[in-house]
Amino acid sequence: MTDSPEILIIDDNFGNLEVLTDILTKAGYRVAAVRSGERALKQLQNYLPELILLDIKMPGLDGLETCRRIKQTPAMLPIPIIFITALPDVDSIAACFSLGAVDYISKPIQAIELLSRVKNHLELHSLRQSLERQVVQRTHDLEMALAYLQDTLIHLQTAYLKMLQSERMATHDALTELPNRRLLMDRLERAIAKANYQGQRFALIFLDLDGFKQVNDTYSHQVGDQLLIQVARVLRLKLRREDDLFRLGGDEFVFLIEQVDSAGTVLDLTRRLLDSLLQPFAIDDQRLAIGGSFGIKIYNGHPRQTRVQVLADADSAMYRAKAQRNAIAFHGEANLYQVR
Repeated sequence: MTDSPEILIIDDNFGNLEVLTDILTKAGYRVAAVRSGERALKQLQNYLPELILLDIKMPGLDGLETCRRIKQTPAMLPIPIIFITALPDVDSIAACFSLGAVDYISKPIQAIELLSRVKNHLELHSLRQSLERQVVQRTHDLEMALAYLQDTLIHLQTAYLKMLQSERMATHDALTELPNRRLLMDRLERAIAKANYQGQRFALIFLDLDGFKQVNDTYSHQVGDQLLIQVARVLRLKLRREDDLFRLGGDEFVFLIEQVDSAGTVLDLTRRLLDSLLQPFAIDDQRLAIGGSFGIKIYNGHPRQTRVQVLADADSAMYRAKAQRNAIAFHGEANLYQVR
């Protein structure tokens, strides 16, 4: 597609560049990638892409300063810039928008979210360019054209916000705000492909809370919902940035741990997760005690399996642990483990 939009990616991390490039090229976009702000500014002197994806944290010229310099150049000013960030704190995001960015995407990158944001901002950019050309051609009707532009942009922004809300509802759990099964299946597909073709092992950990039904029955579903929110927050803090936690529904959670070194490393992490569940949770005036049963599937591509098979293996291991409660089981292994 020679006439497809071209996107420039600026990120010092080769792995991030590879993931972003793979997702965008498969979607039909032309992609150029550089690993520093300095190289990006030099490349932009020779050509102008339709959109820029820019990492905030980079050595040397960071993303914020790179954005500021791009927006100082009149020819580059209209290019939409979407920041990529692992820490979407309020101050960082405010700085991005103050420099002229149009949006941001949180790491780890989700293909559904990335393609949706890119598509919408390219359409907004295309519309803006088209309307600006009409204004130039119809100088005698400038006031009417500017009013139309303003109304159209307001309408598009309103529609865009509604689309974002709908998109998030479709891909995230409404209660805990964790990614849901739809995003799990997307990430699991990519993890299986890496294991099959690049030899990158990963672990899928299935968790079912122990004692959660008693909390609902004793205190109410409202208290149970508050407990699930606290559990999700505590579990997420135990993970690395590149790992993911999903809620499947009820009191079932799934962890996707990529680039696994050994079964011992996964067991140590799972023990820490179980230990965090065994600490009392404070809700209103109550101190609630629960636990969890964990099933672990380590996948290395031998033999090759589907997403459904990998999930089923982790689920079956969890049910073995569930027979003892507050235990950990590996698929294909008879032993059960608990917190030391």
